[in-house]
Amino acid sequence: MDIETTLIGIVLVIVCATPFIVLTAGRKKAEKKKQKAFFDLAKHHGCQIDHFDMGNHSVIGIDTAQNTVLFYKQTPEGTQQYCVPLKDIQSCKRRVVNNTRKVTERLQLVLTPLPKLREKGTPEISLEFYNAEVEMQLEGELQLLEKWETLINSKLKA
Repeated sequence: MDIETTLIGIVLVIVCATPFIVLTAGRKKAEKKKQKAFFDLAKHHGCQIDHFDMGNHSVIGIDTAQNTVLFYKQTPEGTQQYCVPLKDIQSCKRRVVNNTRKVTERLQLVLTPLPKLREKGTPEISLEFYNAEVEMQLEGELQLLEKWETLINSKLKA
């Protein structure tokens, strides 16, 4: 009787734990793939990433030697990739888009080019950290947005 109870208990634990193990392994594999794509982007632009952070679907990093910010985001609609030399940027501001019920729909870091580049038609660069249409819930993206806004603005002032 004790052996049967023990075996049933072991089987139940395995059955209950398996979905969590599979989900964790899948998430880690997706993170590694996203991180590899980000570092491939940096290598392609000749950048050496000194610091980076990963969000739910995005990766942002900086090459302090070249004073360049890199951003990578993979969504079902496609991939966003940016390599932005900060020498061409005038300001960095966060943009939080809420709906009428004060629910956050988008979080973006907006990089505004220098006036001489805007005159030539260079648009603002919008790095989208969160989009409610793609992601179910916020998972630290607001804090990541604030951190990088502060970091980039400190580099712009230096």
